[in-house]
Amino acid sequence: MRLLAGLAVLVMVCGASRSPGALPSADEMKSRSSWLKNHFGSGTATPACSFTYAGRAAGPALAKWQRASSAQAFTDRTLHSTSFTDPQTGLILRCEVTEFREHAAVEWVVYLKIPSATTTR
Repeated sequence: MRLLAGLAVLVMVCGASRSPGALPSADEMKSRSSWLKNHFGSGTATPACSFTYAGRAAGPALAKWQRASSAQAFTDRTLHSTSFTDPQTGLILRCEVTEFREHAAVEWVVYLKIPSATTTR
């Protein structure tokens, strides 16, 4: 089966029951920061997504894939991007995470892309 592209949009919101405009607590911001660090903050962070690749969970294999990360700061948010490329097939997993400055929330989008001449299982 050929994998053309995959997209998943997931949102984690801390303190969703708050009234609009209320500022998050220090604990909520700390929780958000901890979550970001655990899933996107370092070369050993565990991405906040999972999938099966070649009949196996892809998570352990990602440590062997080529990894690239970047961050772009805006006035109200920071966009973090991390990509993993399988050196054998060229499959690219890219995760973009938006960290909002004044909210204890993050939004992330996961993309999967395979070169057109390659098939996946």
